[in-house]
Amino acid sequence: MKQLVAAAIILLSALASTTPLTAGEPIGHDDATRAALYYAAQQWGSVAFVESQVFANPKTGVAEVYVFTLQTDGRGRTTPAEIRELVLENADLLHLSLQELSASKSADDSGALIAQIAQHRRARFAADRFATVAIGANTDQPPLIYLHAGLPEHIAHADEFNSTAAASLDGVTPSNVEYLYAGPLALVYRFTASSGRTVDLTSDMTELVIAEERHDGTEQQRVPTVSDLQRHAHKWEELLALEQVRSIDLNATTKDLGAPKRVTNVISGVPDYDQRLYGVNTCGPTAVAQVMGYWDGHAYAATGDGPFRNLMDGGPASESTNLAGVSAAVEQLKQTLGWNTDGVLYLNVTDGILDFANHSNYQNNLSFTVPGGIDLYPSWDTVRSEIDAGRPFLYEILGSFEYAGGRPGNINHFMTGVGYQEGYGADEDMQVLITHFNWGYDTPVYINFGNFWMWDNLWPIVPGGEDTENPDCYVN
Repeated sequence: MKQLVAAAIILLSALASTTPLTAGEPIGHDDATRAALYYAAQQWGSVAFVESQVFANPKTGVAEVYVFTLQTDGRGRTTPAEIRELVLENADLLHLSLQELSASKSADDSGALIAQIAQHRRARFAADRFATVAIGANTDQPPLIYLHAGLPEHIAHADEFNSTAAASLDGVTPSNVEYLYAGPLALVYRFTASSGRTVDLTSDMTELVIAEERHDGTEQQRVPTVSDLQRHAHKWEELLALEQVRSIDLNATTKDLGAPKRVTNVISGVPDYDQRLYGVNTCGPTAVAQVMGYWDGHAYAATGDGPFRNLMDGGPASESTNLAGVSAAVEQLKQTLGWNTDGVLYLNVTDGILDFANHSNYQNNLSFTVPGGIDLYPSWDTVRSEIDAGRPFLYEILGSFEYAGGRPGNINHFMTGVGYQEGYGADEDMQVLITHFNWGYDTPVYINFGNFWMWDNLWPIVPGGEDTENPDCYVN
């Protein structure tokens, strides 16, 4: 009798794991947690669940994404309260260093303070101990959306969110926060005061414009087709049917899932600058500077040209050893890209890149090119060919979404493409774009490419030329 019962349980489990999923079906927290542990174990080897946060559709309120905090250091499991204590301790030290930097008059002192600030931010981000994994909360979303080492932004930057929200609410401490999902890598935080007043914030890595149309009307918003949604539902079916996933113990450390099945190519040596050092909404100039910083220190294998030492003033392309040179490059790129406090318009980008690299006004007299200009909706073949050629590129996500009542919001963020992965665990078809997200943490963000219901752009940047007039880029 016991054998019959056991067989029935196995049969029911198998039937449940193969039950067809349809578009829009919610994914339970346990299934999503197993998915997060499965994907993270492929990346870090040993992971354990700490906590999660649901992000909802701004218009419908439907749960769209789980953002998981996982522990990756193999030590005893850290509690959420202990994580927040770690974050606040380093946030206080960071605040003191930022105050000292604003009062600093010496370049040497400023450099030392920048190093302190980077250290405090890294300690608060805790990339050596934790990881973030974004997993779909319904079958309209793919199982894996993105992941990176370090704490989620809503935890790592909680103090900045709260203080910014309070300032926007005339000094009133917000009494409630809602977590909204506007799109991949576009998280929105709605803070509400006791009076009912609200303010919507994104991280300082992502720009959000509310009720303002910044696009020129020519772009086409990506809309998921029926086949797209069916594909995502099918990916969920395949994932949840895996014995490796079904057998994951949510209360134990997940490890030993076997060697990951993937092809990886990453361009090493691309800087990861901290855009917060250069003003509000400076993701565009910072991301382009990361490409230029790479070519400042590297030759182009296809032609033998370079390194192009004139791209950064006064030394290597490093914030820690040559902040003045990196800052000067970002400031020049602000000019060439037409930056303002709302950010950079994509239509200005191609000319802005070429002006910076090739125009004598900026002490660079090179022959860089952007073949074809902006690449709308770039293909995976383009991503792969640029990385295989050893060329980091500029990448942007942007698009529009709606809040309840039809109120529009626009989102955009520039980053630097530095690598790719093909295949992830059992999903041999998955295409993962590896980016530097302008955090300054040297922790790449891995994005499930091709699942953006937003507009995305890519600018290929090909180095070339030799500056005989000003080869070291010392301003005369």
